[in-house]
Amino acid sequence: MDDGRADWIVDIVSVLRLCVLSMFPPFCYAILPERGIDESERRLMAGYAALRVERYKFVMLYCDLRAPTDLNEEAFLVFYSDETCRQEHSRITIKAKSDLAEQIGIQCSLFSIDDFWLAVRTSLERRAWIRALTNVQIRLQTGSYAANMPFDAVRMEMATHLDHLDQVAAEFPAPTNLIPSIRADQKTKSGGPKPDDIIL
Repeated sequence: MDDGRADWIVDIVSVLRLCVLSMFPPFCYAILPERGIDESERRLMAGYAALRVERYKFVMLYCDLRAPTDLNEEAFLVFYSDETCRQEHSRITIKAKSDLAEQIGIQCSLFSIDDFWLAVRTSLERRAWIRALTNVQIRLQTGSYAANMPFDAVRMEMATHLDHLDQVAAEFPAPTNLIPSIRADQKTKSGGPKPDDIIL
């Protein structure tokens, strides 16, 4: 590939990344439970992601990865309309043999859990989600989750990596108004775009 074409591809990818970043609200990843939300006591990590609801259509949601409460239960990725975690949108069951996949592409931030596709801000964030989900699957396979399992060590292990992700995202401030970021809790006018009409 000649240098001119390579530079052209890099420029296109950079513009596409800026467009994707512009969809996300400012946020930092969370590992501590949400006050007043009992289920979040099993939180492993939480942050915004775009969930595909139709072909080429995504909705922006707050994703909360939670460990199971019992050895024989599955884990869940719970989706909320925003970071307050008051209005649940949907949830995905994480099983020991759930199919995890990363979309191949330059700086691509897409990944899937079984038939569900999600997009995050950067490829580094995608790897962090896949790593966390894989760790959950390993624990499910080995039966190493328990209702009284101390989560402090697990959260501390993730904290350093997630702090790094937030620092990387902060170095590339997202431009505004490139793509309307329609949240799941936004009201829309008749005939206007619906909450799932985010094109990615």
